[in-house]
Amino acid sequence: MSGRTAVTRPSVRARFGGLPRAYWYLWGGTLVNRLGTMVQPFFAFYLTGRRGLSITAVGLVLTMFGAGALFSQLLSGWLTDRVGRRVTLTGGMFATGTAMLLLGYSSSVPAIAACMLLLGLAMDICRPASSALIADVVPPQQRVKAFGLLFWAVNIGFTGGVLTGGWLARGSILWLFWIDALTCAAFGLMVWFAVPEPHRQAVGHLPDGRFSTVLRDRVMVGFVLVTLAYGVVYLQSLITLPLCM
Repeated sequence: MSGRTAVTRPSVRARFGGLPRAYWYLWGGTLVNRLGTMVQPFFAFYLTGRRGLSITAVGLVLTMFGAGALFSQLLSGWLTDRVGRRVTLTGGMFATGTAMLLLGYSSSVPAIAACMLLLGLAMDICRPASSALIADVVPPQQRVKAFGLLFWAVNIGFTGGVLTGGWLARGSILWLFWIDALTCAAFGLMVWFAVPEPHRQAVGHLPDGRFSTVLRDRVMVGFVLVTLAYGVVYLQSLITLPLCM
């Protein structure tokens, strides 16, 4: 007999099973929402090609989007702890869809810039609320698997959304805005009706629940700065690269 030890691979049920139903509604809603993410990857193309904006104007408009996105997740974290996960996530999805439609029908630079600011502020509200929901409904020993599977949904959906969006953009690009808005609404409604609000203590009763506490954590601050530097480089694929192309 060989001295090697047989490696037992986990079954499909072990890999994907055991997670609560509320999680799978959240997973399915995320997939649907990401499949509808058809506008963001084509911002630069849309603004220069369909709206005829100059490179300088596009830079200004995208800066407004970045300014909104800078505060989006901070706002979401604050709302998630104070008004609840479901309200924050559903509200963020409907706000994103509304801002997307307003952007699609805006033609002047000031209106487009204002819509981009609102869109940036609303678009990432779902992220902290979704993460908090997973932490609430999934047992600690299964959270690594739950977050890993959620990233699958994000990446699979985004890939499908970009491919479909590129094909649809050859016709009426307004379709992209409507599909994005409708999938946002579908995700928000799915969470509102299918995912219960977890029972939790009020934030005021929880220790270390302030941003100042996080800022005193040197490891966390260092991680945030490294992530910021990575994000600045990564986002050039959505901004600088399309403008060069």
